[in-house]
Amino acid sequence: WGLSSYLLYRELSYSKEQEIGVRAARLFYYYHGISLVALTAGLILFRGGFPTLGSFLLVVAVSVRSGLFPFHGWLLPAFETLPLGVVFTFFGPQISIPIVLMMLHGEGGTFWQAAFSLGGLATALYGGSLALAPKEVRRSLAYLFMSQSGLIYFGFMSNSFLGLTASIITWLALCLSLIGFAMTYGCLEARKGAISLSAPSGCYQRTPKMAVTFLLCGLASVGIPGTVLFLSEDLLLQGLIEKLPVMAGLLVVAITLCAINVLRLYFYLFNGSRTHQGEEDFTSREFSVVNVLFILLTVGSLMPSIIFQ
Repeated sequence: WGLSSYLLYRELSYSKEQEIGVRAARLFYYYHGISLVALTAGLILFRGGFPTLGSFLLVVAVSVRSGLFPFHGWLLPAFETLPLGVVFTFFGPQISIPIVLMMLHGEGGTFWQAAFSLGGLATALYGGSLALAPKEVRRSLAYLFMSQSGLIYFGFMSNSFLGLTASIITWLALCLSLIGFAMTYGCLEARKGAISLSAPSGCYQRTPKMAVTFLLCGLASVGIPGTVLFLSEDLLLQGLIEKLPVMAGLLVVAITLCAINVLRLYFYLFNGSRTHQGEEDFTSREFSVVNVLFILLTVGSLMPSIIFQ
């Protein structure tokens, strides 16, 4: 936890945009310094006979690390400053989830479940709404991934087996789909430079493989039928619809906002213009890597026990 935070802090400190990177690094330092202290103290208290106080500190630590509302202030500067590969090495795996699973087997009341669930729902709705506004692709991606991160924790509101299972599957499947989504945009950005969403600027004929992969990975992250996320979202709704129908409805709204943003990004980045800069489509190596990710997502929906058991 601490080592990965330190490595990302160093990357921010030595980023190309030095002034911006220093400000982002300072913000990251304060957020994740608090997170590391809260994690250490929380684990000691949680195991030492003070589960309620320990749970509170662990909720703070996990919320900062995962960028949950209102502890997401470090996320946007990191997305805008660092290479996407570096950001997703840190953010994609969501290494804080094992802490949540540990708390499931301890004592601490239902406080932490309510905190994670309400924070996850607020994050999903907040990030999904803000993702529709920016003209910068990276800013829109940051809010989209923030929203998707909230969906993982939302399932812990349901104390049922279905809800908890759905959260774990969502965690693993989102890691695959969002990394494929970001990798595809990273390839496009490497060819064209920074891209604005002020007007559609894509030329589908130049990059058909990249466009289709971007769309499929993006839709896989919001649960298109035939992918693992469709399975996990169905389980999550089944776990909530009877006990908490209003929350289930808000979950559908959050997923819909993310789907709208995926389609918005696709049409702006890969359609709408016949002019181009001579950019090339996926190389064979790039195409093989994203295909492996998408195959895992589709096979996982047909035979989930093979991947997730």
